[in-house]
Amino acid sequence: MKNLRVFLPIVNGQQHDQEYESGRHLIHEMLTDDWGAPPTGLVFEAKTTDGRTVQIVIPYDDVSPAHAIVVDESGE
Repeated sequence: MKNLRVFLPIVNGQQHDQEYESGRHLIHEMLTDDWGAPPTGLVFEAKTTDGRTVQIVIPYDDVSPAHAIVVDESGE
């Protein structure tokens, strides 16, 4: 496996997989526009049913590790 894997489970039991060398590779595949200064990373954010916010942070550089942040509804 490369450094980053994105997959889509499909209702019929199959799965579509895509692997990337780094966050930089994924970002350039998703956003091909020239945005000027490079981003620091890519953040996926979602709300859970219990009111928490979950962020998955994928850094743009090849050195920093990916990480997840969970914030509950009170902001902690």
